Amino acid sequence: MTNETTYREKGRAVVLAALMVLSVVAMSAAFAGGAAAALNADNYDEGSTYTSPDDLQGNDVWIGQEVTIGDSDADKSDDSSDYIDASGVVVYEGLYEDEPDSDSRVTTIQVEDGEADIDTSELEAGEPYHLQIGGSSGWTTGTDASDVQVDFWAQSEDLNVEFSSSTVEEDGTADIDFESDRSQQYVNVSSDSLDHEELEGVFADDGIATDITDSGSHEDDDIVTLDISTNKDDEETLTADFEGLETGEYNFDFNVTDSAAEDNATVEVSDDAQDRSFGESSFIENRGDIANITVDLDGSDEAVVQVGQYDEVRYEAGLTINAEDYDNDTVTLQMNTHLAGAAGATEDHLKDGNFDENAVYDLHEADDEDVSVEVDYVNRTATDGVQGATYDASEFGLSTPLEGDDYELTIGDAWDTKGDVSAEDDPEIVDEQDSAFLTLQDGTGPTNIQTHTVPSEQSMTDLDDFEDANVTATDTIAHDDQFLLTVDDFGKTGYFDAIDAGDNDDIGKELAQAGVFLEFEQQDPPANTEDRTWNNSALLPEGHSDYDEDANALNLKLVNGGDYDGDQLILKPDYENFDDEKLPTDEGYDWNLSVTESSVYVTDDDEELDVGGEFTLEERNFELDDANEELPAASNTAVTGTTNIAPGSEVDVRAASSGNFVEDDTVEVEDGSFEATFDFSGYAAGTAVDLEATGPVDDDSDDMDAELIEADEPKSLTYDVTTDPAEPVVGDDVSGMIAVENPNEDRTVSEDIVFTFDGDTIVDETVELEGGASNSLEASLLENASAGDYEWELTADGEVVADGTLTVEDPDKGDGSDGSDGDDGSDGDDGSDGSDGDDGSDGSDGDDGSDGDDSDDGTPGFGVGVALVALLGAAMLALRRQN
Repeated sequence: MTNETTYREKGRAVVLAALMVLSVVAMSAAFAGGAAAALNADNYDEGSTYTSPDDLQGNDVWIGQEVTIGDSDADKSDDSSDYIDASGVVVYEGLYEDEPDSDSRVTTIQVEDGEADIDTSELEAGEPYHLQIGGSSGWTTGTDASDVQVDFWAQSEDLNVEFSSSTVEEDGTADIDFESDRSQQYVNVSSDSLDHEELEGVFADDGIATDITDSGSHEDDDIVTLDISTNKDDEETLTADFEGLETGEYNFDFNVTDSAAEDNATVEVSDDAQDRSFGESSFIENRGDIANITVDLDGSDEAVVQVGQYDEVRYEAGLTINAEDYDNDTVTLQMNTHLAGAAGATEDHLKDGNFDENAVYDLHEADDEDVSVEVDYVNRTATDGVQGATYDASEFGLSTPLEGDDYELTIGDAWDTKGDVSAEDDPEIVDEQDSAFLTLQDGTGPTNIQTHTVPSEQSMTDLDDFEDANVTATDTIAHDDQFLLTVDDFGKTGYFDAIDAGDNDDIGKELAQAGVFLEFEQQDPPANTEDRTWNNSALLPEGHSDYDEDANALNLKLVNGGDYDGDQLILKPDYENFDDEKLPTDEGYDWNLSVTESSVYVTDDDEELDVGGEFTLEERNFELDDANEELPAASNTAVTGTTNIAPGSEVDVRAASSGNFVEDDTVEVEDGSFEATFDFSGYAAGTAVDLEATGPVDDDSDDMDAELIEADEPKSLTYDVTTDPAEPVVGDDVSGMIAVENPNEDRTVSEDIVFTFDGDTIVDETVELEGGASNSLEASLLENASAGDYEWELTADGEVVADGTLTVEDPDKGDGSDGSDGDDGSDGDDGSDGSDGDDGSDGSDGDDGSDGDDSDDGTPGFGVGVALVALLGAAMLALRRQN
């Protein structure tokens, strides 16, 4: 592409808008050729030239092209030549018409030297146009311009270019996918990171990098031109070689030389080779299961995996994982260890005795949309060498599923050979990058087997139903209820995958063919009769080695076949639809689950499984209780019944009184009983009531007569009023809570309560509680409380049920301090002279002053009381002295 501005560049914005409007069918860049006009190799950035009207008539021109019409080399004097002997060409919208509307004129182009260049950048994609040319030449049928009948269509070109992988190893190659609407074109390639010589190195090896001789500035532009039309190999991809380039990200711009079509693609050259590996060093699985093997592709598009080594374990399979469209690194390869080697193949897997090992390998459902796995070869015998994925199972198949052992896993980028190869070839991985082991071991067998019952009306056709239903573990089944047998840790997911087990599929015959048998035996058969048994072995064809001609056929459904993961097998004995005799009711049965030597996983008696238990199949029992004959005329009155049908079964109970009411309640069976509740509080004692209860099946029905009686007076609700905080101080926000409880176990009580606080009504509402229920009410009482006493009161139905006073203290105003103790009284004076009498005794000490009373301000020193006592003591002493 030159540095000169072209009409194509000017019209690119218009073309990009047109690309949003027109959608055309893309074709591969294989470009096998076509009837388009010849490209001018010497003028790679110019559009097509149409020398005659027939070349252009009805054809497409690509928006952005400079289309040349006419032939400057033709004989001007020859009126029939392709030399346009006119001054101009007019382009009109629409197909040709005798007198085009002037409003449909698009442009007028000057003719120079017998040619005219049409700028298509302003044309609208998907629309037709026609030309009118004045003058006399082969481009006209006469001198009248209206005789010109040349129509063409404008189309936008959609070019899509992308590398098949976003990453390529250093010095490696990468495929480029081209898609275009055209069958022939030149494409300029440029990159800010590469010069002309480097670009030629990237693309020259593919044979499509073209040397444009008449383009003096071409190399200066650091561009190479790809002549897509000369790609003779009919391939959809081209190869780019990054040998010698530094690591890093390379962005390439692709521009069609003669139109507005363009695209860009980015690839990163990495110095780290893609290191494919296994997610674990060891994968441990039970024989017969689906083995999950995690593989890390490290961003690569492909990996090859070898499972086993024939010389060591007599099994070897070569696989190719294709992840070209996968955005993540890790995939989970799944291997059916039951089918591997065809030992577990059923008739459905064999076609004319041939087995396709591709049935063994798959990818986890999270990966299988964008990743595929293909078996390249299976090594059967040393003498017959490598087989393809399909082989004669009777001649080359194993006699049993893969035995317990270590199977080596190896991974790399490619095989040295694959497919239909000779007996001498031994496929090997070219670049082995990691290895691991798949260890197969014998399973431990079921850990728990349990019988269950499920309500007859609940769906039970898949795992979701099982998880949503009322499933009750029990050994007592009511007739018509569903009967389930769960087997934990049964395993053998590969077997169930091989027989394509689905949800709620009949599985009895298939289990018998695999050597798995379930038998029911009546514990107490009628007198003078043989033992009565039901066994899925009776589903086998007569003459089969395990066919039991004395047993009745026992049909089984696999509830969770579509979701079985080996943890729990959910079997449903379809006892109501046994092919032979049904199970009698009100009878006890022994059940037995066995895996015999008929199983490919049992080789001797020690490996057989034999587990048993018992269950009882009862007639349905469903009745209203006699206690319902008298029902309290109260709210929340219970109507009860007794039944043996499955817990969770729905029961409809109706209470009706002629001319008074018809009430219905739907409840579930729980612990062998059901209980409906009704509000009879508005009806008088002596009112007759008809009761009726119905269950899920027709036999579930009972009715009786009842009468309303006086109900015991219910106890009043109890209340407890508290505050938070319990001892508030000034500034607190105080809230109150009223706890309410109904002490009646079977009566609903309603009361109107009013709570007043400091003269304001805070709560005024009706409280209704069912028997034994409780509730609480909360309300804000004070915000930023002030010191003082606040009276409150709670009434229920007008009666005071609680009251009190809330005191808010001020912590800044404390109690008066205690007065100090009074001083001791002074000694008494000596007695007066007289006879020589004894000296008077010392006066007694004064009493300690009493503590001062609490007051706002404490009196310092003596309190008032202490001072009075001291004065009184002194006066009495003086009086005694005077006497």
